[in-house]
Amino acid sequence: MMVSRHFIVSLILAIVLFPVFKWLSLLVFVFGLLIDVDHYFWYVIKFRDLSLMNAYYYALDKDRSDNDVLHIFHVVEVWILVFILGFFNDVFFLLAVGLGVHLLMDFIHAIRYSMYNGRTYSLFTWMFRN
Repeated sequence: MMVSRHFIVSLILAIVLFPVFKWLSLLVFVFGLLIDVDHYFWYVIKFRDLSLMNAYYYALDKDRSDNDVLHIFHVVEVWILVFILGFFNDVFFLLAVGLGVHLLMDFIHAIRYSMYNGRTYSLFTWMFRN
């Protein structure tokens, strides 16, 4: 999904949460965007290239044939940890909100465009296969 869409939705959500969480609500905005840094990590490890622009264009390439891609912040084990910690701490709660909205947008995008990008959704199954 395009970064601009995550940007807009995360910003709107932060504005909606501002009356309750004040400036801490900006964490939803930041986390809603920074979750995708794992795409960059994967690109750097795979291609040994630190170029942010190359990584961005690679991520947008719908014809690439990645199989078994590990985006560490997109695995269910991280989701569970963040959502559990969110019950005990406002920072993790806002992280969970940002993560949840981000992932929901990713899933809607994948379903709408019938896109499966080879991403694994579990760290344990990825480690077992590799």
